[in-house]
Amino acid sequence: MSILKVQELQHTNGTNAISIATSGAVTNANQPCWRLNGYNGSTLVPAINNSTPHTFRQIDFSQGCTATTSRITLNTSGKYLVGVRFIVGNPSPNTETRYMSTYVKKNGSNYPARGMQGAEAIADGWGTGNSYHQFGLTDIIDCSANDYLEAVISRSSSSDWNGNIYDDNGSGHTVFYGYLVG
Repeated sequence: MSILKVQELQHTNGTNAISIATSGAVTNANQPCWRLNGYNGSTLVPAINNSTPHTFRQIDFSQGCTATTSRITLNTSGKYLVGVRFIVGNPSPNTETRYMSTYVKKNGSNYPARGMQGAEAIADGWGTGNSYHQFGLTDIIDCSANDYLEAVISRSSSSDWNGNIYDDNGSGHTVFYGYLVG
């Protein structure tokens, strides 16, 4: 068995494509990855049976892909670990939802995987209408170069939920992230 003794592989422009530390840690400076964060504004949870992609407050980082605050366009084909998390809070007392769903759209079409969860406003030490709920999805999605991904949150047709998507100035409560895994 041969052992690779290379510590750095370089691009033709002289930058390191891969670095392997003596400890064995591998850093790939061009590994496609992204993280969008927050909500750009204040709104109620999107309409019943919503299919409009969420617009995030900011792009925390985007590497090896093209990011806007509502879409990621991938430059590299492969399997991507993708995650979506929405924190929703401050519903009026006694509101409920049959379910809230989060999902990813690939090239404008719904990807088959969905996260579905029910939520109901609860009373706590702060009073009624102060509950916060997390809705999320994590999946591996097979993508080609130039595919684009978007994140959506929606509520069921029988829902009277009226809470807000929680942002807290881009502190990471509501995020859309992913990276190439193979």
